[in-house]
Amino acid sequence: MIEQRMIGQPGTSGAPVRNVDAIVDLVRAGALEFDAAVAYVTDSGVDALLSTIASSGVASEWAAVKKRFLVSIDWYRSDPTALERLAALPSEVRVHDGSRVVDRPGCVPFVPWHPKWFSMRGSSARGHLVGSGNLSRNGLVSGNEAGTLQIVRKPSNKTENAVDSAIRDGEAWFETAWPAATPLSGILGRYQRGFAALPKTELARNDDVADASGRVGARRGLTAEQLAALTSATNFWIEGKGGISLNRGPSRPGNQLNMSALMRVFFGGSAEHVARNSPIVTVTIEHPQDQTTSTTAPIRFSHNSMDVISLPVPASPWPTSYNDRVLLFTKAARGDALHFVLTARSDAGARAWRNASKKQGTSFSMSSGRRWGVFG
Repeated sequence: MIEQRMIGQPGTSGAPVRNVDAIVDLVRAGALEFDAAVAYVTDSGVDALLSTIASSGVASEWAAVKKRFLVSIDWYRSDPTALERLAALPSEVRVHDGSRVVDRPGCVPFVPWHPKWFSMRGSSARGHLVGSGNLSRNGLVSGNEAGTLQIVRKPSNKTENAVDSAIRDGEAWFETAWPAATPLSGILGRYQRGFAALPKTELARNDDVADASGRVGARRGLTAEQLAALTSATNFWIEGKGGISLNRGPSRPGNQLNMSALMRVFFGGSAEHVARNSPIVTVTIEHPQDQTTSTTAPIRFSHNSMDVISLPVPASPWPTSYNDRVLLFTKAARGDALHFVLTARSDAGARAWRNASKKQGTSFSMSSGRRWGVFG
């Protein structure tokens, strides 16, 4: 029996058809082994994959599948934290030509790695998704992508055997590329250091700032370049003074930080337009001195057209006030999850953060005068 269909993302004939749903179909078909070859991986892509797996009822099947990912670090387009999270699924992650590319200025490839291929094998079925989407939110969920899903179960005629043969050819291609690739563990540290040193204005990737309304670059003073830097940076700092609401009463320090609209993209929120007073995303905030101390932090688009994040209540072990502090959020892979480590310093203590942003050309000010920036 053959199942095959065109994946026309974000939808065909009015029905949503997404690459991530096709991946779920591969898992649901009885996968025992799952392989993927993609050009790059982002944290938003890992978020989209794992959240869809969880909500589609195949989490137990996914956990049991043996997984391999063959990716690239070409042009620094893959998020280091996303690569770590893939490896923690658990899965085996290798990098095409990684041992040579990691030490090349800009991670410029000798021959680019550009496939978008997902494959499964089971006891009585095999299948693949071949298309145009990378392992990013844009590639899996919201961008304009095209591809084909094919699954064949117990082939018994000429047509079914032909499809089975084509899928096996894809598997053979992957098996040829896999041994020559570099295990991620051998180059991750060097890649992280190079990624941190690269000015985020130079990162040639903006998958996660796409918005069909066309208003991304014009809203609330954030340019498309600033948004791209926010999505790719590891560190985001912002002055709390003048931006903390007195949400806990006039005599108590507040814990709601007002940010420019679309600063949500640093935290994995979508750049797509949402109505005021809408929830956007909930993230995990981690204490800088204790990984076990963490709390969830919802982000919403407020009535005042600002993104607002609810910080940990200002009391030990957290700062007793955020209003007189500069706040630094740092992405950190914790297993297959992404945490944001929150560090609060005085204005003088935050000088190194500001200098790092200035060095990378990513130090900015909001219309109110509050300073912010990204780096690393």
